[in-house]
Amino acid sequence: MSTVSDTVFTFLPGKRKTTPSGWTAFNAPCCIHNGESIDKKARGGLITEGDTISYHCFNCGYKCSWQPGRPFSNKMRKFLQWLGAPDDIINKVALDVMRENEGVTVQSRLTELPTFNTIQLPDDAVKITDITDFNKFSIAVLEYMASRNLNVDDTDYYWSPSLGYRDRLIIPLLRRTYRRLDRT
Repeated sequence: MSTVSDTVFTFLPGKRKTTPSGWTAFNAPCCIHNGESIDKKARGGLITEGDTISYHCFNCGYKCSWQPGRPFSNKMRKFLQWLGAPDDIINKVALDVMRENEGVTVQSRLTELPTFNTIQLPDDAVKITDITDFNKFSIAVLEYMASRNLNVDDTDYYWSPSLGYRDRLIIPLLRRTYRRLDRT
């Protein structure tokens, strides 16, 4: 385990349990600092995967995490303070993280674009703006569009009275190609 994980587990409350999914549950120390009452139902959860450690409070929603190559965050510092770790130990952990990160190059993830299967519109699909025979399904789709602030001028929205589509808004995904600009 890493220095961060070791320190966090050192200061966890004695009353805790580990779930089959790997979460360590205990009374969350963050709730009283975030406008909630003291947690007495073990809503604080901690999970580790390798050297990565993540905390989530299922009461007040506080989250913090750390993984190798990332800096020691203020949220993780606060979490350790709320667990009762002394400032000198927290500062030592932060310094150790800085030393570990020296010379480490964090590789960025390549964003992989999703692929979609081409599916033709239903034969009876009509543009939303061309609907002439309004019924409870088409009105419900229009109300949905209004609730989502979708404007008919944004794109060509479609609707179909067919059984599998009549309660759905159809938003076609148009395939576009982009030119790569080479810089020289």
